Amino acid sequence: MLELNDERIMSVMMPCRISVYLKDDGITYVSLLNGSMMAAGQPATIASVMQAASDETFEIVTSVTS
Repeated sequence: MLELNDERIMSVMMPCRISVYLKDDGITYVSLLNGSMMAAGQPATIASVMQAASDETFEIVTSVTS
């Protein structure tokens, strides 16, 4: 999966929540799951933890890529 240019975006389904990869177009991409959307519909306790983890992950990625 990681060797195929168009399939690298699916690397977020691997155990790591963040994926950084270079495509044939020469651009480096950062991909991550949208934990906020995944938290929707979960019981309140689970949704709260998932939301907090998602917010923290997004903050870290934003600080590194900006």
